[in-house]
Amino acid sequence: NDKVVPTNEAFNIEIPGSTATNLVIVGRLPTNGMSSVIYGATGETNYSVLCYALPYRVTISNLGLKGAGFVGGVNIQRSDEIRILDNSAGIGSLSAPKRRIWMNNASNFMFAAPFSGSAENYVVEPGEAIIFVRKRPPSITWTNKIFYSIPGKNVNP
Repeated sequence: NDKVVPTNEAFNIEIPGSTATNLVIVGRLPTNGMSSVIYGATGETNYSVLCYALPYRVTISNLGLKGAGFVGGVNIQRSDEIRILDNSAGIGSLSAPKRRIWMNNASNFMFAAPFSGSAENYVVEPGEAIIFVRKRPPSITWTNKIFYSIPGKNVNP
């Protein structure tokens, strides 16, 4: 009960046993953009697990990654990559990502196999864990934009 989980970081909780367990997580509504570092280093592939921690559905193209320094390439091996964690079976990081998305040289987000085509309008749901795969230096800073009216003291917009 006394552990604080930063609102811009994703996490995986594994509860041993085979019975259903309810878990209540109490959080707060962000009222300004949250910045997170996506690490990059020479000769290394870096994985940053972050959370889209806003109560608003947003498309990949509106996440602000292009302006943050996300780099494309001729294929997924040469591009930075986004992996959306699949938690439909309740095993999160132990299963394959729900979607793998990369950016081509024309700065368009594309689906990786087994899907194909444009991913520009793919919707990221509130609270989804996003794995950023950075394949080059330098580290970049990604800031979640606020796309909703900030509530007042009576929780009204």
